[in-house]
Amino acid sequence: MAEEKQTPAEGKAAAKPAAKKPAAKAVAGKKPAGGRPPKKPKAPEKPFAQAIAEDVIPNTIAALKSRGVDDLELAFNNNTLEGKFKGGQRQFNVIFSDADLNASKGFTCTIGSAPVSTIESFMIDERKVSADLLVFYIVQRLYAQQWV
Repeated sequence: MAEEKQTPAEGKAAAKPAAKKPAAKAVAGKKPAGGRPPKKPKAPEKPFAQAIAEDVIPNTIAALKSRGVDDLELAFNNNTLEGKFKGGQRQFNVIFSDADLNASKGFTCTIGSAPVSTIESFMIDERKVSADLLVFYIVQRLYAQQWV
């Protein structure tokens, strides 16, 4: 009789049958096997203009008011958030390339009636931008300008 020889790889495969892990089933009232709590459903996203009007503008005003800026005026026109304070002497803009919080953004600032000389990229490393994160970056940028 002829004996069949197995290669080392075939011998290992034959020695260890494929073991399957049982699927984790969620039982009512118990956590899934992974120990993680179940994910909460996300709230539907607001349209861009509504998110700016309801979340970004009031929160930016409140954040800067807590830092001593009492006369901040913010307006949103043509994908641009325009802000001015100190009697209009300090002006800034956050420019959105598209009607989306995650779109690329630019930032400008000027003092008095001087024309804007530079458009800087703004929030370039952020992939998922929320209204709160946008407010944080605006305040941070104005602080870096030593305006607040």
